[in-house]
Amino acid sequence: MTGAVSAGLPAEWSEKGDEHHCLGCRRVLAGEAAERTGDGAGTTREQRLQLRKVGTLEFEIRRNPDRPDRAIAHACHTSVPAVTKARRRLA
Repeated sequence: MTGAVSAGLPAEWSEKGDEHHCLGCRRVLAGEAAERTGDGAGTTREQRLQLRKVGTLEFEIRRNPDRPDRAIAHACHTSVPAVTKARRRLA
């Protein structure tokens, strides 16, 4: 609209170059990036899934380190002990 002022991106969105990603997409991208660290053809489906889960957890912890484990576990569809373990791994 002519003369309209852009309010910018919503709070949980990120902008990198010409790309814009919502928080949900950023979680997926983090999981996919972690999955690519597997050794390709030798990685089982279960191992790829585990890599993806770990990548998503680590993304959430880095995104907001002060967020309670319970909230991160809920966002990542995992358990509080899994978040605690990931925090220890990142420390």
